[in-house]
Amino acid sequence: MHKLCIIFIRIIFNLLPNFDTESLIKAMSIQTNNNYLVLYLSWLTKTIVALHKLINNKIAIKEEENLAKQEEKKKEKEKNKDKEDNKEKNKDKEEKKE
Repeated sequence: MHKLCIIFIRIIFNLLPNFDTESLIKAMSIQTNNNYLVLYLSWLTKTIVALHKLINNKIAIKEEENLAKQEEKKKEKEKNKDKEDNKEKNKDKEEKKE
């Protein structure tokens, strides 16, 4: 029984292909290089997309800040106009009293 197992193991190993051939080594290295190229390009694409999103986010934040500043300026102008209107009304009232 033990000899029979050893014979079958030898047959299995003899049926395996020869991995020492130059063409197989070259094919495997080409396949590996192709896999690394795909991996590199996918990471590069992912990085570019992330940078694009980051830039868009920064632009959106700056636009929101500019809008907020413009609204504040409008409110300040309205307050100044109201103050001026109140001053004019007070002057008119004082002139009428005199």
